[in-house]
Amino acid sequence: MNFVYIAIFVKTDAKEIMGEIAVLFSRFPRICPDLKIDVYLVLKKMILYHFQDDLNKTRAVMFDYNEFYRWGSYRMNSYEREIYVMKREIARKDYEMARIIEENDREIARLTKKINRELTRLINEKDQEIVRLTEELNRLKNNKMSS
Repeated sequence: MNFVYIAIFVKTDAKEIMGEIAVLFSRFPRICPDLKIDVYLVLKKMILYHFQDDLNKTRAVMFDYNEFYRWGSYRMNSYEREIYVMKREIARKDYEMARIIEENDREIARLTKKINRELTRLINEKDQEIVRLTEELNRLKNNKMSS
């Protein structure tokens, strides 16, 4: 964490010191990834601050050191990572919900067709029965009138 304090409070020879800090940072052996990302973000901001008048030098300081670049802006601090993981989980659940809704819609469509076919069959049967009963009723009326 002293690197962060040095980067924040350095006043004299800031550009040289920031360059050296970038080199030292790139050589850190084993550090907790969250801490390394957080330190990187502070160092990046301070490098951008101290070299704001010389954008090419800023790039040189940040990108000449492969390890420093590897922890580039595409890396996130711990809070950004939590948000990213949450968003990814929400997207996964949204996708799963959409898949379930689509399956349910297909099942509803299949059941609706089945119900419509059954209703059509029942209506046709009842229509035929009504026709048969009407004919029988007419025949009974005719028989009663003839007698």
